[in-house]
Amino acid sequence: MAEEISLESLKNMVMNKVLYPTSLPTTDLQVSIESAIAREAIRLAFKYHIDFVEAKRAKYLIDVFGKHLKAKVPLPYRIAKVGKIDWEPGKIDLILGSGGTLAYTPRESALSVIIDAFEPAGVTNIGVDSKFLLPHLGVLNTVEPELAWELFEKFSYAPLGICVAPVGKMGQGEEVVNIEGVVKVKKGDMVKTQLDGEYRITPGKKGDLGAGKGRAITRELHGDVIIDGRGRPINE
Repeated sequence: MAEEISLESLKNMVMNKVLYPTSLPTTDLQVSIESAIAREAIRLAFKYHIDFVEAKRAKYLIDVFGKHLKAKVPLPYRIAKVGKIDWEPGKIDLILGSGGTLAYTPRESALSVIIDAFEPAGVTNIGVDSKFLLPHLGVLNTVEPELAWELFEKFSYAPLGICVAPVGKMGQGEEVVNIEGVVKVKKGDMVKTQLDGEYRITPGKKGDLGAGKGRAITRELHGDVIIDGRGRPINE
């Protein structure tokens, strides 16, 4: 937090936001509070969405193939197993944040919120809908898709940075990422740097960036690059 605040004042601030959701923060403290709430809200919504999708996927698979499965374990366990989605590093290329809090908060804060909430793995581009236009462009896309994309690129999309984050069980203080000798990051650290070009990125022996444990990848990296060595899940 930018400064100390009592629990009662915090509750009042949150309730005012509930009553006036389109209001914008005017102090560093309000920005900090809104960012913290947004981080947790996005994290919980993302988790709920994954749980919902996995449950629907499991139910569909059980309905279709259930009669062919041998009843060696209870049905709920089987549903959990067959519905599980494997989120491998490197599978998601871009995470785009939208909404008033992310659109109007400082870019650094928006980037932090998105990384902490979604915990991207591998090499992921992070951006934000800076003008909060996505809902409108989505409607326009149904009739003028090329125009919608043009408006999005010109007026709405703002790149925040690239997140490099390995997954795997790595020890505290152990080197987890080496970007071609330019920057090295240890477990538990988070480093931001500016890069421009094609780089060889090597994870630690137990780390995976999408090519397998300890295997290097080559990627184009331009602009702000955040190397997140906190692990996935964060700090585990």
